[in-house]
Amino acid sequence: MTRPESGNCSADKAYKDPLCPSGGFDDIIAWAINHMSRAAEPNITLTDLVSGVSRYLTSNMQPQPRDWAVSSVLGLRQARDFGTFWQYLESTDLQVKNLLRPLLEPSLAGSRPIKKPIVQTQCTLFKAGSADSRDITFPTSELRSPSLNFEQSDSWGIPDRFDVSVPSNGIVDFHWVDMANYTDEAGLLGGVFVSTTPDGSTGVFPCTILSHWTPVNIWGDPKISSIVFQDSSEPLSIVSSLPNGTKSKSSNTNPTLEPISIDLLWLSALNLPNRLPSELKPSVNLTLLETSASAFGFLHANNSWRLDPQGGDAALPGILATLLSMHIADGLSRVNSGFPTVLYHRGEFPDRQGGTETVKGVIKNMDNRNIEAWPGMPVDSGRLGELYADQARSTNASHNTEVTWKVKRYGYGWGFDIGATVIFATTILLLHVLLAMVHLIFMLGGRWGVTTWCKSPSEMVVLGWKSREPVGEGLLANTSAGIKEGNTWGEMVK
Repeated sequence: MTRPESGNCSADKAYKDPLCPSGGFDDIIAWAINHMSRAAEPNITLTDLVSGVSRYLTSNMQPQPRDWAVSSVLGLRQARDFGTFWQYLESTDLQVKNLLRPLLEPSLAGSRPIKKPIVQTQCTLFKAGSADSRDITFPTSELRSPSLNFEQSDSWGIPDRFDVSVPSNGIVDFHWVDMANYTDEAGLLGGVFVSTTPDGSTGVFPCTILSHWTPVNIWGDPKISSIVFQDSSEPLSIVSSLPNGTKSKSSNTNPTLEPISIDLLWLSALNLPNRLPSELKPSVNLTLLETSASAFGFLHANNSWRLDPQGGDAALPGILATLLSMHIADGLSRVNSGFPTVLYHRGEFPDRQGGTETVKGVIKNMDNRNIEAWPGMPVDSGRLGELYADQARSTNASHNTEVTWKVKRYGYGWGFDIGATVIFATTILLLHVLLAMVHLIFMLGGRWGVTTWCKSPSEMVVLGWKSREPVGEGLLANTSAGIKEGNTWGEMVK
């Protein structure tokens, strides 16, 4: 169950705290404003001020269907550890910091994969004046899941308690909906936007949200780029092969995707009241999600506020689906970011006298502060490895995740695993080497050669300079040495 890191994530301006679910609010609303003015693509670079590394929050706005979006982003914890690990390497006397092109690859112990969130959202539009609230249902046709527990024919109406006649604040209303009353599909959420559409009528946008953890491999070259790269940055490619709501119930399972059950407290921390005065209507307080959605509208000449992006009504479901999936994916990427990361390093380290001291290990926080000892344990540099192991055993194993780092360097090289052409070429080269070695052995063992007329290099030069052209028909003719035919080699030369 996903919960907020602490009670502070429900405080005013908690969206300024990168460890809270709403920590990416400023970046996402900046994208919304840019999309409204310049049709910016839903790709955001999130930079961590602690470690200096960046990660991509990526989504898609599908032309067909236009009401479905998929968003994903690497976890803040993994990205921050990546950057602070490199900072640690640079702060030591290790030679790895002098590599021109280092390649860092973290992996988890026990073949456990590093995971990141992937969030699907599908929204649809109902005009309040033309539809009864009982006819307003949550869409599911495009959602992909490894094990579907719902069908497109399932009718999930929005709760009767919602007033969908007009937004209560005059701009945008948003409400979370618990989907447990509709299905036992894990990781499923609901949300409803209510706002005024371009034609002045009230639009109701029910959105269905499906969240999973998906495995990811990450790497980076910190001397070339601050970006932490991943092998599946395109979120659509992860879920495109999964069954969707247009198919019948399926028993197909995919162990690489794990549903995410989200706590209501976490959802509240994601959608905090925005107590800063609204630029659109200073007298109205909007929540964070409502503020983000309001970036796609403006006040018209009659002083009425409307959602009015490029593309009108047809574009609204896709825009809101993208916005909602990006907020949730970003929030999930900040889960467990507040837990400390401890580095245990074996090897030689500088001592206080300027030399080196060989110890079993050194333990440091990833913010480069030395841990002198674990609570209640004696300080003993020779037993740091044991202290680390004791601490790991004394706590809940599920709270400890061991990460192993591989540090490689870019360079030129080859191997037999490249292909058959390399094996064939290597075979030819080795045959040449073998031929030369056999020839050398015969030369040395059989004492082949001519020594009677050439005792020194100077004699050979003089002989070549003073020698006359061979005489005789066909004998060593037509070349500088007179060699023409194979039988020439049969002539005895002294």
